[in-house]
Amino acid sequence: MKNVFLCLFFVFCLCMVSCNKKDCGEGVYEKGECLCNAGWKKDANGRCTEQDLCYNKDCGEHGNCNSQGNCECDPGWAIGGSGKCDTQDLCYNKDCGHGTCSSPSGVCNCDPYYEKDANGICTIEVRSRFVGTWRGDHVNTVSGNSSGIYDFTITAPDFDITKIKISNLFNYSCNSGRLEIYTTIGSSGNTAAGASSLCSQYPVSNNFSIQFIDPNTIKLRGFVEDGGTGLGWNLEGIYSRQ
Repeated sequence: MKNVFLCLFFVFCLCMVSCNKKDCGEGVYEKGECLCNAGWKKDANGRCTEQDLCYNKDCGEHGNCNSQGNCECDPGWAIGGSGKCDTQDLCYNKDCGHGTCSSPSGVCNCDPYYEKDANGICTIEVRSRFVGTWRGDHVNTVSGNSSGIYDFTITAPDFDITKIKISNLFNYSCNSGRLEIYTTIGSSGNTAAGASSLCSQYPVSNNFSIQFIDPNTIKLRGFVEDGGTGLGWNLEGIYSRQ
């Protein structure tokens, strides 16, 4: 009887140990909870089944590791060559105007039809380089002779960033005013091409173009027709800013 009692007591003790032991996965059970091995963390059931992607991940003093194991940098900082948040982001709180900032260098990349001012901010319309009054005498008549010295003015209309307006084109009269046309600039702002005449008496050829050479010089070419006759004036030459 004594041996039976000892046997039952041994089984009871063994059950107390084994029945209270929990399967912790990549961990051990101690004092009522799972203690995970290095590089592992608990799931929703308290077992060590999820890899800790931030284990041994050093994001530097200006960042923290997120649940995907990636470094998230503090505002004003970016990930450098070391993989840490140790590089200042010069784009932080920087306004590039009509452009976007390239992180972390802080360099502004301008939208089409804009360029940088002296501070490196995209505030200047590229078409503005054409704006002003220009003078030249390179106008060939139907007989091929060069005739007169002409001034014309270029302005930037508000309704379309891609267009410029040329007024008083070579003193050609159109009804009660002077010949005016619109032409479209390229996104780089070095050329303008195509033409839309505001005067039916003097249509302008589609090969009309202006080329920006330097701040004080442009090259203009095209053809203005005289009243649907097929004849007119070749506009080709170099014009200087006044």
